[in-house]
Formats: sequence, structure tokens, C-alpha cells
Amino acid sequence: MKSTTASVAEGKRSFSRLIQEANEKKREIIVTRRGKPVAAIVSYEEYERGRSAYDASYLALAEEESAIFITADRTLFGNVKEELAWVKWLGDVLRKEAVAKNLKLNF
Repeated sequence: MKSTTASVAEGKRSFSRLIQEANEKKREIIVTRRGKPVAAIVSYEEYERGRSAYDASYLALAEEESAIFITADRTLFGNVKEELAWVKWLGDVLRKEAVAKNLKLNF
């Protein structure tokens, strides 16, 4: 993927154009402040691809270590809960802890 840089100031002036460039031209836009990278603009497709790789690497590590994997990501949990019983959603874990300690949670 080709990348270009844009300052924060340029990003403020040209946000729509940068979004279009990232999406249509499949470019990664590195946003800089005083010459140092502070953010990146990528297409949603690239974002999801990176997120999936990130999730997969942590799931693989947990499986390799025979560990319970606790996530706050409801989408990830929903996608894998049927196949990977050792993946737990953080809300369920906290709820069980609260019940065990007789605490009240508001979620």
C-alpha cells in the first residue's frame, strides 16, 4: 500500500480529499504534527483487515497457551463464541464476579 503524509493543518483543510484518497486510491495517509506521525487514515477495508489480523494473533496465542481469552469486543465475541468456548466476553466475566461478591452492576 502506498502511503503519503499530511500535516494536521493540511488534514483540517483537506479532510474530505484525504478520506477519498485513502478509500479510492488505497493510500495510507500518515498524519503528522511537527514532523512526527500522530495518526493514520486508511480505508475501512484496510482497517478491518488489520483488526482481523490483530484479533487472530491474540486468539492464536491464547489457544496455544490454553488460556481463557477475555475480550471487551462484542463483535469479536459474537463471531467466535460458538466455535471457541474459551473466549469470554468481559461483561459476562464482570457480572459473574459481581454476583460472587454480591455487587450491583449497571450494564
